[in-house]
Amino acid sequence: MRYIIFTVLLALVVITRILQQYRYTEGLRNGQVVEKTLLIYSKPANFRKTYVYYSDIFRVELPDVDQISVGSVVLVKGIVSRYDQDVPNIFMYKKRLIVQSYVVLKPSRYSGYYVISLFISFLSKTREKIRLFFGSSLAYPQNELVLGILLGSASSLPVSLTKQLRKVGLTHIVSASGYNISVFLQVFERIFQHFPRAVQVFLSLLLVCAYSIMAGLSPSIVRATGMTMQRLFSITSGKQYNSLWSLYVVSCTLLTLRPYYIVDAGFLLSFFATGCLSLLHPIEQYAKVRLGDSLFTGLINLFITCSCISISTAPIILAISGEFSPYGIAANIFSLWIINPILWLSLTMTWLVFFNVQAKLLFVPLAELLDLFLKLVRFFSSIAERGFVFKNVSFRHLLIWFLLSYSLIFSAYLCAKKLLRSQKMKILAVGIS
Repeated sequence: MRYIIFTVLLALVVITRILQQYRYTEGLRNGQVVEKTLLIYSKPANFRKTYVYYSDIFRVELPDVDQISVGSVVLVKGIVSRYDQDVPNIFMYKKRLIVQSYVVLKPSRYSGYYVISLFISFLSKTREKIRLFFGSSLAYPQNELVLGILLGSASSLPVSLTKQLRKVGLTHIVSASGYNISVFLQVFERIFQHFPRAVQVFLSLLLVCAYSIMAGLSPSIVRATGMTMQRLFSITSGKQYNSLWSLYVVSCTLLTLRPYYIVDAGFLLSFFATGCLSLLHPIEQYAKVRLGDSLFTGLINLFITCSCISISTAPIILAISGEFSPYGIAANIFSLWIINPILWLSLTMTWLVFFNVQAKLLFVPLAELLDLFLKLVRFFSSIAERGFVFKNVSFRHLLIWFLLSYSLIFSAYLCAKKLLRSQKMKILAVGIS
């Protein structure tokens, strides 16, 4: 009963905050002068002779960035204008702030802004060091691809490659997500496994937060970081971790603090993909109980996971990009076998660089894996161009597709949990007898 009351209260708080944000956004008039304080945690992008920085509901357009660096606290003053150019749907920023003047603030040494600014500035230099390391050691576009996989930095990828990735549903590979966080957490847990539990959790949490800032603090990364924090606190307190409950609490908290996430494509895809993954976990466990923990079982679970996630998130992809290729399911299945070793190799090389250890020998397998991934993308993209693609699906059909897919997955989740419970009861009965 307590969980139901807490769930309803969280939902009411989120709905209230979303409505407040909507009223504030719609209340902004064209030509209205607005002052806003920004903490710059990523480099503004150069776009058509202006520098663009995304903050809250605004697409902030700066005239120059001569005095601005990553980690700066900036007070901007500008004019509000509606942003209609190249906006295909509701998932893009609808308001822009054309900055007329800005002042770089110097926060007090004892303020929270000062400490955060120093930390972000240090991480920015670390990110640049990683970029230079891979940029000077790998050929283009392999160097940009590994940076996209490692840090979610995909802005410098060739336009043709970006289109191919979008066509086969692999754009999540070059945008840092919860998958990156989970891989890095496994690495950190192995590195700190001989430390006391409290120290292990603290160091893992610190490094995960540092990575999320270096990856740009996208909504999907923030969501994954929040769930990781909850998981680490569960380990410390000795309580059982429930991924579905964690997803709900973290998402409600984020939507309360940042209501505009509700129309962010990355957040929605991340939320529903993670929800689907959590629902599939009992099914994977039951498959292991029935078939044994073998390579064949792993392949079956991988196929089920990629298929279910691709099919259930397809309506959101269709709403954003207007098309969805079913060949993306196969592309995801094959690419995951390549991406995992790429992540491990690139992360290992990054650690070796910080300790001034030569890592040139690792570039050979890394380059081969990146080349194999590029060939895979081109192959499935060429098939998708000649094959069947879903296009121009109506909103009603998308909603039916979405509700039907998640209803089936949730039904399978309940069945798998029931079967697992009965299997445990059988094992217990055998043990007692």
